[in-house]
Amino acid sequence: MKKGIIICIVLSLILAVFPQAMVAEGETKSFSDIKGHWAESAIQNAVKDGYVTGFPDGTFKPNKTVTAAEFVTMLLKSVTFVNEEGYREYRPEVMAQVPEHFRDSFMWFYNTLPGKPWYQPFTDEALRQFIIRDWEYEEPFNEVLTREKAASIINRYIGKLDGGMDENYAKEVAATIKDQNRITSGRQIDVAGVYIRGVMNGYTDGTFGGKREITRAESISLIERVNRPEKRKPYKMDLSGYPYSIVPTGEGYGDRIVVFGNWEMKQVHDQLVKDMALSPGAYERYVTNFAFYENEEVKQRQINTRRQPETWWERKHYYDLGIAVGLNSYSLSISSMEGRYERQNETLNRFLSSVFKDKAGEARKFLDDSMAKYKANNLKETVKVIGGREIIVGGYPDISVMVVGISGYADR
Repeated sequence: MKKGIIICIVLSLILAVFPQAMVAEGETKSFSDIKGHWAESAIQNAVKDGYVTGFPDGTFKPNKTVTAAEFVTMLLKSVTFVNEEGYREYRPEVMAQVPEHFRDSFMWFYNTLPGKPWYQPFTDEALRQFIIRDWEYEEPFNEVLTREKAASIINRYIGKLDGGMDENYAKEVAATIKDQNRITSGRQIDVAGVYIRGVMNGYTDGTFGGKREITRAESISLIERVNRPEKRKPYKMDLSGYPYSIVPTGEGYGDRIVVFGNWEMKQVHDQLVKDMALSPGAYERYVTNFAFYENEEVKQRQINTRRQPETWWERKHYYDLGIAVGLNSYSLSISSMEGRYERQNETLNRFLSSVFKDKAGEARKFLDDSMAKYKANNLKETVKVIGGREIIVGGYPDISVMVVGISGYADR
């Protein structure tokens, strides 16, 4: 009997001194100020997942605003864990969303840095991953976060997982937001991005309220949607009457919608898709970019170089010809190395015929003359108008590539 009483007393002391010690993993603490709150369930999930906590007085303060440092910390804590060595790394389910050859860019980072602000490991990681930019916030990242800035953080983070989206399409979506002109111009694309992805939505009156400050409850609700795609409500714009295509993003990511500058650019793009198989050697297609190689082995060498952190910055190229259909122009990257320009003779002719029609021969002669000057190290940046289009020719002598820009419009 006495032994049982002693055990009870000891247990009572343990619970009094360490109130959290006996709480089972995954069990949440009840807060005095979230009962009936619209985000009650999301808050409980967030606390259970361990990326946010309440306050010592037993409250959660769901309507309290958050700073940039707090939001970034919550987001990155929600997608990481501390491993056995004490380092923080991304969760396996997050890594599974990233193509294998890009996973090295998602590395562990220190959980604590002695003598530094509590948030620094997380803001440092966000800066490294370009989720935030160093010029956007002043240390110590303690400014209250707005909806438009939260949109930028979220859109950039998810973009690292799914390969991003087409800027033209995002601009069209942004134009449907009633208060678009009150959103900072540099963030309109990000706001459109979270609309398209369904992580953030506007209000019933069609506005977004970009300058409104974000609360703790709202932050958690957004992070829940980041990590649980089934909770998102993607925005699907009616693209009837728009010159668009659904294209492969490439590099292990899925397809995306691309809206072209005009119908002609869509037609040129679609013709390039058809003509790829007619080209000699090997070819590669990603988004609206096309690259042509001597053979599959050479193509793989380029892909491997691009994927290696220690080599991509060297700008080594193994392609003969690169063609890109951009927002309002076409871009060509043409190798001047022996035999490469000549090998893609017919590929280049087909492209020029699609763009210049009956002026294709004149355009080809201009490129031939420019390549001859480039190989002789005598090419200066040159602008010429053919068929109402500007053509700009220049080059990168250090990597033996002549670059060409062509207007996507026949009247400029």
